[in-house]
Amino acid sequence: MRIKALSLGPYATNCYIVEEDGRAVIIDAPYPADAVIDDLRESSLVPECVLLTHGHHDHVFGLASLREAFPSILIYLSEKDMPYLEDDGRKLRKMLLSFDQAFLEDVKDVRLPDDAMGYGCYEGPFSIMETPGHTNGSVSIYSEKDGVLFSGDTLFQGGIGRTDLGGDYGMILSSLKALGSLPPDTRVLPGHGGMTTIGYERETNPYMR
Repeated sequence: MRIKALSLGPYATNCYIVEEDGRAVIIDAPYPADAVIDDLRESSLVPECVLLTHGHHDHVFGLASLREAFPSILIYLSEKDMPYLEDDGRKLRKMLLSFDQAFLEDVKDVRLPDDAMGYGCYEGPFSIMETPGHTNGSVSIYSEKDGVLFSGDTLFQGGIGRTDLGGDYGMILSSLKALGSLPPDTRVLPGHGGMTTIGYERETNPYMR
């Protein structure tokens, strides 16, 4: 498995291109997505799907560009987070206007594609772990075979995601407990910041003790 991480946009949101045997998957879709598209085209890869860890703006606003570049791409998001992008994204727009109007004005589209699917119908190489707390529908994407966890904004190196934008602190602590049961050498690739491991976070992250 080859994993390429790109930190994109004003929030330095991580997007991961995962490739194995000529098949590619994108994890999270920050805006702008130009660097993701360029990398895939240079590698002659057509991504099969985008797996979204949650529905916040900095993880989803690259969807329009990705769909334009790769019309056949499938998009998965937890059913519990789809309301963020319903009604042509008006809920997200209202949330964003309070603290980042400039970013909103630059974004191409905030709608969830009509054919986006929930993880209930996902069949692929990853296990989808429900890890609510940052949002109600936050998920972590896990490969037991490769010992890799894409934790979205649930678990960071030395920290956790905020819970004041549609989340719940008690829920995220429960999710961290579930993640802590994974093998200690599991690599954690978060939605922001650098890589860590489950073992390191269990020893050093105050929220996982």
